[in-house]
Amino acid sequence: MKQMAMLAAALGGIGVASAEIPAHLKVCDDRDEWPPYIYYKRETGSNTSEVTGFSVDYLKLIFDRRKIGFEVVMMPWKRCLLELVDGESAMLANASRNAERDRDYLVSKPYYELTGIYFYARSRAEPKVENIADLKHYKVCGQAGYNYQNFGFKEKEVDVGTSTFSAAMEKLKLGHCDAVLAQLEIVSGNGVVGRTDFLHHAEFAYRKVPGMSTTPFHMMVSRKLPYANELLGVLDQSIDELKGSKEVEGLRRKYFR
Repeated sequence: MKQMAMLAAALGGIGVASAEIPAHLKVCDDRDEWPPYIYYKRETGSNTSEVTGFSVDYLKLIFDRRKIGFEVVMMPWKRCLLELVDGESAMLANASRNAERDRDYLVSKPYYELTGIYFYARSRAEPKVENIADLKHYKVCGQAGYNYQNFGFKEKEVDVGTSTFSAAMEKLKLGHCDAVLAQLEIVSGNGVVGRTDFLHHAEFAYRKVPGMSTTPFHMMVSRKLPYANELLGVLDQSIDELKGSKEVEGLRRKYFR
């Protein structure tokens, strides 16, 4: 019996050995930007190569105390998602969850929430939307690779034939869709960093989606990494520690107006 217990203990230890997080991590994100969370710094109105934003500084709070460096590489969003699947990037910092992402990645605790809205063209009749289900009666557009499950749509129910938000809005203008789904804080952030301010645009109007809860956003870790569980543990512990902290409140004052 003693030998069996020793064998069981030995077998129980297989697969749970911890792997050390490397000194430098590759973090990917959407090159179409996600201001004020992640975007290219502007100088005299033009993009620089420096990536900044709330999420970048939030990651610095997490990793600096652990002496872990990281680089944010901006790329097409769908490529970023694929790099996580393949383990070419260690993590991304801004994504909502759905069943597919829960399957493909390790998902952190949420660290911010966004408000769902829809745009319509002022040149046509306003969609009659009294609850979230009413959006189903209209043709809606979005961006390739984005998650619209919290809006009540399955992937194939949204026209995601464009890779940028501006291109989706152009389709709305041309009458190829009745509404474009978006997040209020991100559209506002686009205006703040000098991109088209669609919230105050002569050709478009928007409404909050009635009855829709705010959408939690998470960091996501590649399951391919030998240190994936360790990295997720660091993220989750840090999110708990930073909740309501002076450091995070300082970031909010810096990036939100």
